[in-house]
Amino acid sequence: MGKLIILLFITLSGFSSSILANGNEAPDLILNFFLETERDQGKKLSFPWNTSLGEKHFRRGAEFKTQDIVAQRPFPSPHNDLEYGMIFQLTPDAKRQLSILTANNNGKYMIVFLNNKPLDMIKIDKQIDDGIICVWRGLTVADVHKADELTHRVGETKAQWKKRLKGKAKK
Repeated sequence: MGKLIILLFITLSGFSSSILANGNEAPDLILNFFLETERDQGKKLSFPWNTSLGEKHFRRGAEFKTQDIVAQRPFPSPHNDLEYGMIFQLTPDAKRQLSILTANNNGKYMIVFLNNKPLDMIKIDKQIDDGIICVWRGLTVADVHKADELTHRVGETKAQWKKRLKGKAKK
């Protein structure tokens, strides 16, 4: 029985990773947005993180991931001249989820991780209905280039995006 469970686990692990990758390489830019939760959720459902506001706890399951992003637009960070911020436009399903999440969690925070490293914290101060999340700091020029390869910019058609990528490849 034990061997069957181990074999099943190994089989499903390989199967799920191939589904997630869709037969392609994993993206170089992995974003995860985690919602603040109560301390009493326990270690299985939440993780603690030391922030500039003290220790906060966040849900283990990401509310939004790289796959939820359909477009992005970088901008120079107002907090640090050497960093960039970025707005992320979400898929229609993630847009609805963001609207519900922000309506029900006013005053809480979301922490943003880029490639498993903390990037920024976002305070939820109102309901967001447009499906746009703004990260104000923490991105490098290399991150902006990786985001450009991942998806088009807000307001840019896919044809314009592909043309811009071809122009970068020629340089």
